[in-house]
Amino acid sequence: MKFKLPTTLAFLLIILSSQCYGQDFSCRVSQNKSRRQQIAQAKLPYNMVAYIKMTRNRTVFQGSACLIAPRVLLTAGHNLRLEDWGSHVNQLEAWLGATGQGQFSGYQVFATVQNDNIFTLSSFNQEYTVNEDFAIAILPDSSLYKKVGQCFQLSVCDSAFLRQINNQPVHITGYPYDQPEFTMWDDTTPNYYLNQWNNITDDTYGVTRMSGSPVWIKQGDKYLVFAVHTQGSKNHKACSIATPISAKVYAQIVAWCKSKGVMIN
Repeated sequence: MKFKLPTTLAFLLIILSSQCYGQDFSCRVSQNKSRRQQIAQAKLPYNMVAYIKMTRNRTVFQGSACLIAPRVLLTAGHNLRLEDWGSHVNQLEAWLGATGQGQFSGYQVFATVQNDNIFTLSSFNQEYTVNEDFAIAILPDSSLYKKVGQCFQLSVCDSAFLRQINNQPVHITGYPYDQPEFTMWDDTTPNYYLNQWNNITDDTYGVTRMSGSPVWIKQGDKYLVFAVHTQGSKNHKACSIATPISAKVYAQIVAWCKSKGVMIN
């Protein structure tokens, strides 16, 4: 006779068997909405976060990004992907360290061409998967970097790294649509885990324009970004999702940058 676990219990065991970091995974995101803090001054590391606008077929979309090298912005793949019907991003604007209208560390606008100065995985362009939801933009020069003089350090997110930072609060910083445009907001939480699909699940209030926000932690004098916020909380009841910088993702970013003569870390 075979014993079959009730569906609810089976789901609970899957969650418990995941690599959990933090304590509370009820994801009461509506309550956590008020937990966010507005960043009034773009000091380190907030001056390395960017508000971005992407022009796609004359339609402008907004998102978040961060500086990971003097000429490289990291963001979500769906911000820059070549969509199935041939729609592509042809212009990118970046306000580095924006904290309000007209308040930013640096600004740059430039034309973009897929696989020339913006990169997403071709497989992601066809199949929308969370684990491949990352992208980079190669900036025309290092003028934005010269405004701040520092970058986030890209860090591989694996089980060893997550054990190392166990119970330490992580930050997610970006530009949520429910707040005034250009205002930067930061959420800090110890409640995150690596789920069975190898995505980062957390209890932050994820909304439009947060896509591409760095998930980061400070260690010593370094600011490590180890994931990218990619999916918000459905109906503000479920958890938010981030795409971890796996060893495979890290290697792909390094390869893209190297192809343009840019070195990472």
